[in-house]
Amino acid sequence: MPRKVLQLDGGFNFRDLGGYPSAQQTTVKWHRLMRAAHLANLTAADCQQLEDLGFKLVVDLRSTAEAQQFPDQLGPQMRRVHLPVFDNDETESAASTAQIQRLFARDPLGGIIACCASIVA
Repeated sequence: MPRKVLQLDGGFNFRDLGGYPSAQQTTVKWHRLMRAAHLANLTAADCQQLEDLGFKLVVDLRSTAEAQQFPDQLGPQMRRVHLPVFDNDETESAASTAQIQRLFARDPLGGIIACCASIVA
């Protein structure tokens, strides 16, 4: 079975959605659908690896502000379609490191700690 996480030098949280069952009682094919964080730090080698796997289209669901703050780096054979889920960034992803630290300083159970606490509580 292929690995779920795709190792890229400048890619963050790339995951292959292959192998998951579909509503039609089939499975998603490997290396056909990926999910990732922003693509702003992809290297030329990363882009080549994605193109070699056959990826040609990036559907960007981020807000316009986040997409402008962290513009995608794509290979020459790849194109981007921007379909924002939110008009405004509804997450902390567009915030600065200092803003995030201030947020979590006020809420010590914020972020991943709160997520994990809700799982084990």
